[in-house]
Amino acid sequence: MGETKKGMIAVCGLDCGGCDIRRVPNDPEAAQRVVTWFKQKGWLKEDEGVHEVIERSMYCMGCRGDRLIHWSPECWILKRLV
Repeated sequence: MGETKKGMIAVCGLDCGGCDIRRVPNDPEAAQRVVTWFKQKGWLKEDEGVHEVIERSMYCMGCRGDRLIHWSPECWILKRLV
């Protein structure tokens, strides 16, 4: 994953700077959008929120981080790099 002046670029070429999942720990508005989405998907209970998302590492920490906690371990691009 490369660093740019604007932030990070994912292996697939996406600019991570605009990604709500990536911005959870530092952007309360992005975090709330992620919480709402996770609740809609059934990944969080109604009484859970940002605290649980951060505590469970349910946000992106970068493509080349620990694959066991990567938010998208099925990424076909990363599979080719391993």
